[in-house]
Amino acid sequence: MSKQSDMERLIKHVNNKKWWHVPPADPVSYAKRGKFLASSYRDAEFYGRPNDIPETVCIERPLVCDSVSVEKELLGKLASFSGMRYEQI
Repeated sequence: MSKQSDMERLIKHVNNKKWWHVPPADPVSYAKRGKFLASSYRDAEFYGRPNDIPETVCIERPLVCDSVSVEKELLGKLASFSGMRYEQI
């Protein structure tokens, strides 16, 4: 199987899934951080009460790599969270 067909299968899988969202208390936060989705209702409950209806997404070019590379790609640098516990962040 080629890398291209693997990526196509991944994209199809993600686009066919249902995703859950917990609306933030401050609607302005969308402009600051974007929209976070969880792959299950139960996972979304960690952040609060999820919406009753799941959402779908349409991705075309996913970024698939380790968390350090994702931070560099999305933020342009590494965040200064290394070594911090989740509660501290």
